[in-house]
Amino acid sequence: MRFTSIAAFLAAFATFSNAAPTSKAILHEKRDQPLSRYVRGARADAQAVLPIRIGLTQTNLDEESVYAKLMDVAHPASPNFGKHWSAADVHGAFAPTEETMESVKAWLVAAGIASERIRHYENRAWLAFEGTVAEAEALFKTEYYEHAHTSRNELRVG
Repeated sequence: MRFTSIAAFLAAFATFSNAAPTSKAILHEKRDQPLSRYVRGARADAQAVLPIRIGLTQTNLDEESVYAKLMDVAHPASPNFGKHWSAADVHGAFAPTEETMESVKAWLVAAGIASERIRHYENRAWLAFEGTVAEAEALFKTEYYEHAHTSRNELRVG
């Protein structure tokens, strides 16, 4: 069996706020109809390894804040006109708070994911680890199935 990229499926399952995670599960996404080109098959193998990416809530994304930052370098009357930001500047300006990152990491560790397995992306907006289907099902309180494409030899997990 071939498992194709499922990071998009998994990223949609968990976006966290600045508040500490609670034990109450909240449905983030549910499809009423399956994708028309995929047919749901058997449950995914519990020991299959998946790339799991968890998006963290970024800061300073309100419209006024972003607009002000853009105009500071884009408006000819600004003293910072033309002083464009580096990737590091952008990451720093919109990075999730340390509290957000730590609370999500603590939730993962409490759920049995060793902290050594968890990586923090360079852009600081994502936590990532390789996890089994069983771990993902327990974390996200869901079930994963294989989905076969109707015309291509393609198998996805979702």
